[in-house]
Amino acid sequence: MLSTTPSPCHPDLKVIDVVEARILELDTLDKNGDCFRYPTSYSLEYRYNGKRFDLKNVFEYMRAVINFLEGCDSMLDAISDYESEMHSYYDY
Repeated sequence: MLSTTPSPCHPDLKVIDVVEARILELDTLDKNGDCFRYPTSYSLEYRYNGKRFDLKNVFEYMRAVINFLEGCDSMLDAISDYESEMHSYYDY
C-alpha cells in the first residue's frame, strides 16, 4: 500500500515520492483502471462528456511513470541475477 508520508531527504527517495504522488493522482482519476481505455460505461454513457484532455501531456506523464517502473524492474532483475550468481559461487 502506498503511504502518504514524505520520505527523508535522500535524493533517490525524493524521486520515489514524486512517482508515488503521480500514481496516487492516477488512482484518483481512474479508480477502476478503465476510464482511459474505454470512453463509455457498460450502459454506453460517455465518461468524459464535454471534457478536453491534452493527450500529449497525458502520454508524456504516463511514459515517465512507466519508464521509472521499468527501470526499477531492470534494477531488481540485476539484483536477482547477482544473488543467483553468488549462491552458485558459494553453494558448491
